[in-house]
Amino acid sequence: MAFDKKAFQSKISNKLDEFTGLTFDEISYKININPNLISNKASIVTLVNRMFEYKSLDKRKLENEVLPNKLSIKTIRLQQNGKPKESMSFENVDFLEIINETWMDSKIRFKFFETVFLFIVFQYKKVSGGNVLIFKGIKLWQMPQETLDTDVKKLWETTKEVVSKGVEFKKQIVGKKVTMKNNLPGMKDNNVAHIRPKANDSNDKVELPDGQMITKQAYWLNNSYIEFVLKDIPNVTCRVLNKTKYYAKFPNNEINSIKAKLTMEVYPVEEFIIKVKQVIPSFNELDVNYDMLSTIDYKLDKNFVISKQLSSIDQYLDSLIFNSSYFQIPNNTVFQTPYVKRKLDNYENDYKLLKVEDNLYITNTSLLNGGVTKKDLIDYKNNVERFVEVGRFFTLQTLEEKHFRHYLKRYGFEDRFYESILMRPGRLKFLRMDGRLVFVKSKQEITTNDFIGYIFQNSESLTVDELIGRSLSMCNLEIDYDYAIRLMKNTTYFYSEDLLKLYEDKEIYYNELYK
Repeated sequence: MAFDKKAFQSKISNKLDEFTGLTFDEISYKININPNLISNKASIVTLVNRMFEYKSLDKRKLENEVLPNKLSIKTIRLQQNGKPKESMSFENVDFLEIINETWMDSKIRFKFFETVFLFIVFQYKKVSGGNVLIFKGIKLWQMPQETLDTDVKKLWETTKEVVSKGVEFKKQIVGKKVTMKNNLPGMKDNNVAHIRPKANDSNDKVELPDGQMITKQAYWLNNSYIEFVLKDIPNVTCRVLNKTKYYAKFPNNEINSIKAKLTMEVYPVEEFIIKVKQVIPSFNELDVNYDMLSTIDYKLDKNFVISKQLSSIDQYLDSLIFNSSYFQIPNNTVFQTPYVKRKLDNYENDYKLLKVEDNLYITNTSLLNGGVTKKDLIDYKNNVERFVEVGRFFTLQTLEEKHFRHYLKRYGFEDRFYESILMRPGRLKFLRMDGRLVFVKSKQEITTNDFIGYIFQNSESLTVDELIGRSLSMCNLEIDYDYAIRLMKNTTYFYSEDLLKLYEDKEIYYNELYK
């Protein structure tokens, strides 16, 4: 049966209609979410996911209804003037792939050709109390073929041409920062879409075909084009449910008991709720608010409950991490949260932290005191990248065996320190194998399949012993027997349980078996 766009949109509109005109906070309370706890950048996505659950809209079933198309649900925030606050990101640009694509088989063409977009639209409205974000409605949309084969094709062609010739970079001073501007097509170059960075931070880079490094880039739909697409969604006025959220007030004896339970400066919200439940069993996430926290000398920041004495969670983390020469990850729930893990990753990528053991880092403060600068660390990495051959797997022991020299080695750090430098984003990719790291210079991400393919060399099959021996002789990687078997099983090559042997494919296995 053909996909009926009109019926599909009507079904979802009818389901979500009760939210139209309601503010972010009112919708949150209606579906039992505390808006104070979803105030980060992803808050709209979190809210929409819960709206779908509340109205029994199963995303998997919706995806099946649009087949053979693909369904992409996108949230949009409009300003008061109806223009989206941001452009909309899509696929990351694979620079190695685009120079070998034709338009008809390009990834970005297939993305828009095959995808039906469901836009969930919110808009800021001015009310007496200030600006509020209200739910405006939905729009089911598929890019017109004419737009795809003109504006988007032009963007793809320009990008391919720039990448093929070599991306040009120019330093640009923005405030006190020096940034690198490139000549990839920007928003002013195309009426529909453009190319711009989409990365964890400025250190999150990929290699271009000509060997230059660039911050990861993505395709973006211009916010002006999104405004055009959404222009037929009717305006809505802000309506009020006439329900005021009731914040529970707790007697002084309970407040004092809660204070006695809180012995740390910072808690993830989930842990804070567990602590308070020990005093007030009925306490739940809807009871967490700024007024309640103020009575116990705490406040909210990025889904953490922090002491009033702290300016922010970031200030707390920075003082904890960088106030000494080494930083050991504490055994507490704060450092198990995704936010803090991402922060540590970003510090590593920026060479502010260098891992010396699994949970132990040396800080840039300590390195600077010892005369080691970020420039020295990057120089070591760049020298290794120049020293090794493309496609050859290696370990630190390989570098020593081949007499690689660098002045940073004179400091005599443990191997983990030097490995930590090489693990930063760049031309080197790595795999963790049997507790050790093996590296390779590659423009593409790698898997264990790539490692096995390298070990195969000109052979059609490998025994377990051969895999162990070649791993050691070819890249100084020691692996034990049991791990070698697990490694063989975890590839797309054909593994024979009976023969304890790995084959390039099943046909080679049968030929050997029956010859």
